[in-house]
Amino acid sequence: MREVWKVPVAKFTDSTPAVDGGIVYLADQKGTARAVRVADGKEVWKAELADEFSRCPVVGPKHIAFGCRGGTLAVLDRETGKSLWSRKVRSRFDYEPLILGERLLYFKGRAAMLANLADGKEKPFQYAVRTPVGTQSPVPFTLPQDPVVSIGYAKGHLIVVDRAADVWHDRLYINHPWHPTGGSFTVLAPAEEEKR
Repeated sequence: MREVWKVPVAKFTDSTPAVDGGIVYLADQKGTARAVRVADGKEVWKAELADEFSRCPVVGPKHIAFGCRGGTLAVLDRETGKSLWSRKVRSRFDYEPLILGERLLYFKGRAAMLANLADGKEKPFQYAVRTPVGTQSPVPFTLPQDPVVSIGYAKGHLIVVDRAADVWHDRLYINHPWHPTGGSFTVLAPAEEEKR
């Protein structure tokens, strides 16, 4: 192996880059996001997230989302790096948000939210429970504590793995590689109104 190119990042950066369409998308500990060409390392764009970043950028066809350690959620135009919208949520991002078509799924405190990628307009993510006597009306999906989750999507079903965290997880980050208090594994199909 030989070094082809190198891009400097801030000290203590522990984020993972995303690669798609010949572009590497990355952000560092200081919140500087970049798009860099795989072929030669040339910077395509650079943007400031105004928050410490430590996860993996989430890349969609037109947008790129960054869930930052301090609770900032930023959505940028994938081609130009221009900020489309940004907001603070009530919890830090110890997970990657999830792009679902033209919307973004994330947690605002303990509540799952859907936001339009284009303008950031948000609403609660809802689900319905099927019972032997029918399906209940859709209700908002919430977690029992500050979110420490993995989120996936496959064949129309949302998969949420909630790992139990220490008390006051949003104030003092102590997360064990194993979770002695357990957690949950939830699979949800979107409520009827979400399928449209």
